Amino acid sequence: TLNTTQEILAQSIGSVWIGPSGEESTGEAVARHLEATVTLLDKDGWSRLTSCFLDRDEEQASGANPADDESLTVKQMIRAVLRFLHDGPDIELDLRRTLDDALRHVGEDGGHGDPDTARVAGYVLDRLIQAHTGSANARATAWAERHTRT
Repeated sequence: TLNTTQEILAQSIGSVWIGPSGEESTGEAVARHLEATVTLLDKDGWSRLTSCFLDRDEEQASGANPADDESLTVKQMIRAVLRFLHDGPDIELDLRRTLDDALRHVGEDGGHGDPDTARVAGYVLDRLIQAHTGSANARATAWAERHTRT
């Protein structure tokens, strides 16, 4: 997979190493960004989808996190937010992060990366997933969000 990723990177149109600023990021800077991303995900936990909160009673009763329930109506979501604002201590924040959120957070903290290395790290991960799946259209964040990912 790594050899195929290297080939895909070499064949990419334009440089994957150039971020939105127009400047090139080094492999070392991108590796540092990815390492910090792994550390952050290990610390905070990883989530397949963004989840802003969970109600412990609802989660324990149903066995599922209601924040992951895509069938919630706007009215139900507003009630959940109002309940959170009113009952704060009974609802805990879900601090787990998605891959995309972790990459961006490390890029914003200034210590281990910046927006350029965040974007370039995403480009590199895209090529890795393309090599893994055999699909030229695969993207790492979408791959990480698939229903079967744990």
